[in-house]
Amino acid sequence: MKLETISTGGGCEGLYLEHPLGRLVAGYFVITDLDGCHVPTKGKKAILGWYTDDSQFIESLDIIF
Repeated sequence: MKLETISTGGGCEGLYLEHPLGRLVAGYFVITDLDGCHVPTKGKKAILGWYTDDSQFIESLDIIF
């Protein structure tokens, strides 16, 4: 699995990870800090968002990155 830094719009960025089943089948994940605007810092809380391939939000959860 490969994490990439991507722009999430408005000057914000996050880490992008395609779902292991493929983006077209199961979507992708975006990981940001708790503000939703920056790449998370190791050891800090972060948000993992799951989206469909057409960018529709499915669910999120807080994690320790």
